[in-house]
Amino acid sequence: FGVAKLLLDGYGASMECESETGWSALRSAAAYGHTEILNYLLGRGADIKVRNNVGWTCLHSAADEGHTSAVQALLDHGANPEDTAYQGWTALTLAADKGHHDTVELLLERGVDVEQSSETGWTALVCAADGRHLYACKVLLGHGANLMATTHAGWTPSIRAAHSGGLRLLNLFLQVHGLDMDHLDNCGRSPFFHAAMRGHVGIIKKLLPMTQMANHRDRYGTTPIFAAARNGHRRVVELLIEAGLANFEER
Repeated sequence: FGVAKLLLDGYGASMECESETGWSALRSAAAYGHTEILNYLLGRGADIKVRNNVGWTCLHSAADEGHTSAVQALLDHGANPEDTAYQGWTALTLAADKGHHDTVELLLERGVDVEQSSETGWTALVCAADGRHLYACKVLLGHGANLMATTHAGWTPSIRAAHSGGLRLLNLFLQVHGLDMDHLDNCGRSPFFHAAMRGHVGIIKKLLPMTQMANHRDRYGTTPIFAAARNGHRRVVELLIEAGLANFEER
């Protein structure tokens, strides 16, 4: 902090000087969580609305890195938590995508819409599920996040959790009464299909007794067992054969 203050006060350094990609003193303080410097720069009138080359504000940078105190300082100085960056990403979706549950909690407490989504329909819960971020998902669900929110590709939080191997997440999601675990994405693939395709044995064991889609073909005519075999997931193939789901004349 002392060096930054010396450069500004003693040598007349410019707060607004930026790199070609939009990095400024304020953005650096936000991205690295230097809250004292951040407050000092904001107190001197640094532009809180400045964006970099992909449309990120300083709030986006702080949220993406999970610097909750920096996020709070920016919000206290008037940063807009609804601002969208490239492809519609917001501070909330960026924080959720990285699993920064404390930052997610703060943004939601400040009134941010839990169903904010990117241009391709990714809500914060879909982002958190894709990254297997259990605590971020718990925070989002506690604030009423929709478990059946669907991206433009037809992906739900459950599908992304199954795809990425998030067994603990699926156990959490299954506690929600009436959750449709057989939802199909735009390719005709259920959470079970995604788990088979990716070789997630624990999820296959969990979903096998409850799914109606264990032998369902996707839009390309592929079954879960064929997808598992094609990707070399031997244990999944063995489980599905044991369950009587093998038809070696089909693909």
